[in-house]
Amino acid sequence: MDDIVNTLGLIEKKIQGANVSLHYDEIQGQLHVTPPCAEPTSLKVTSLYRPSSDDVTRNAAPGSILILMAASEKAIRAASQHNHMVVPSGGFRIVVPGVALVEVPTALSPAKENRQVRLMGRTGLVAETLLLAGKRDWSVRELASASSVSPGLAQRVIHRLERESLLTSSGAGADKTRRVNNPAALAELWSEEEQTGKRALRGFLYGASNEAVVQRVLNLYPGSAVGGTFAANAYAHILTRAVLPIRFWITAPIQRELLDSNGFEETEEGANVEFLTSSSDSWNVHVKTEALPRVSGWRAWVEISREEGRVKELADALLTQLESTWYGRD
Repeated sequence: MDDIVNTLGLIEKKIQGANVSLHYDEIQGQLHVTPPCAEPTSLKVTSLYRPSSDDVTRNAAPGSILILMAASEKAIRAASQHNHMVVPSGGFRIVVPGVALVEVPTALSPAKENRQVRLMGRTGLVAETLLLAGKRDWSVRELASASSVSPGLAQRVIHRLERESLLTSSGAGADKTRRVNNPAALAELWSEEEQTGKRALRGFLYGASNEAVVQRVLNLYPGSAVGGTFAANAYAHILTRAVLPIRFWITAPIQRELLDSNGFEETEEGANVEFLTSSSDSWNVHVKTEALPRVSGWRAWVEISREEGRVKELADALLTQLESTWYGRD
């Protein structure tokens, strides 16, 4: 709670002269807010560390204020319509009755940024492995083997996720294991830090249907896989029409002459296919090969998690489905 008290002190200094008073009652667990020209308001404090956006929605209430610590962008967006305070390092954001104040946190220094492993590429693959396995315990070596990474890299990711309170540990020494305790929060953290692969090519390839185009590309490039919206919809089945272009993950290099000989036309406008590559091919470790070769459901969600409109509906439905499977619910 020291972070809350210290942050409130900073806020009151920022708004001196605005006749706004903030007082945190640690015993009652309440924040007392006195805005200018209005009656005082008392709000029940609910502290959430590294919450998912669903955690935020479940805990929000008109007479409460959410204290979000180490919150993802998605969780902060979910809190935007409720009373809330964000307590990051270097800045703050508070929205309560009569007060709406935002100060952008200072960026991490390059030294600190480099020391903190980010969930992208091979390290993101470790997060994907944890999410796909459901509620199971992992040793470092088991996690490294399942993720096709070195034990040292797996250990670095584990240390990061333990600091973020996303892993629960048991045992000690060589027998120590870890288990994910909040899959949605882990997925949202991964989605913020993962980088989309390099788009190598985009264009139009004729086919009688989108499914025919997909099959044609997969035949031309054995070992490739569908990603993005098309893959996500294969898991959740929400969209009745494909959102183009269809994304394909392929191993480099692209044989352009093979595409050209099959009538491919490179274009931005009217494109129905795009080809992506990545230096590590981390997408390839957990590819689903039955029926339609595609990236895993969690990776497909990460790829579309920031989209809007109908694709956002698909992303929300897919995340709900993935969480239900992770928790073992029907």
